[in-house]
Amino acid sequence: MGGIHNIWSIDMHKKTILTLVLTLLLFTGVAQAKITNKAFLMEIFNGCIAEGKDYDDLAKMIGVGSTFEYCGCAANEISKNMNIKDAMNVGIDVLVEGGEITEGEMSDKQLAIALRNKNFSNAIVECLSKVIR
Repeated sequence: MGGIHNIWSIDMHKKTILTLVLTLLLFTGVAQAKITNKAFLMEIFNGCIAEGKDYDDLAKMIGVGSTFEYCGCAANEISKNMNIKDAMNVGIDVLVEGGEITEGEMSDKQLAIALRNKNFSNAIVECLSKVIR
């Protein structure tokens, strides 16, 4: 599970994402079928490529360039298949049920919680299949 764990640090990498999501919910419609807010999507992408053990493990597995490709793909897939409310619910579930994210890294328990969301897990599978050849 270590390889996938490293990849899932994408979206819930930082508590700032939760703060951003809550702020965006106040100023954007949550019923839209996809996420079009650039700042929100950049947080997803930046969380994915943020330096740390998870990123280092991912870069070793697929290479630095492919890491950028994967993170862009994941942000794109999430933007097409989730709305901000869906993404916020994943983040809240991870924090409430899985505890605090420490040192910017998700625990195995937090990863399992995030993977329960079908759209979220489908984005990861779709994008991993593109970069792992």
